[in-house]
Amino acid sequence: MEGTRIFFAGTIDDFYPNWVPIKTFAEINVPIDKISLSWTNDSGQGFLDLLNSDPILSGLRSPISGFGAIDIVNKNADKASGLQLLAKELQIKPEEMAAFGDGLNDLEMLQYVGHPYIMPNSQDELKSYFNQDQYTVSDNNHDGVLDTILKLLDD
Repeated sequence: MEGTRIFFAGTIDDFYPNWVPIKTFAEINVPIDKISLSWTNDSGQGFLDLLNSDPILSGLRSPISGFGAIDIVNKNADKASGLQLLAKELQIKPEEMAAFGDGLNDLEMLQYVGHPYIMPNSQDELKSYFNQDQYTVSDNNHDGVLDTILKLLDD
């Protein structure tokens, strides 16, 4: 879409040296694992509308990660399904697992585990699913996950 720019913490070439820009989704001829996009001037709703209406993309879903970002993934994949595989491999129950999140793209994962924690600076919509006692010790800019893990280990 016009006005879309590529953004990574590093450069795209560092992560994907063989990347090629495309003009339409029809040009994609390999399986898509994940696409992450970021908008600085709007919510990206126009892109979400396109995603939901394009039959080429019918096997994908877009959990809104928030903070101006949209993740596009296989409709059968989410963070909870990854934890299910991990739990099976490690032979542990969801009740024995903790997870940390700050955006709506973390919701399925947080609902799967027995000990979900959200960051105090999470999206308001995500906060509506959790109690104050499920907040991390501090936000993600102040070692909130690490401090909460240390507190859990001390308890």
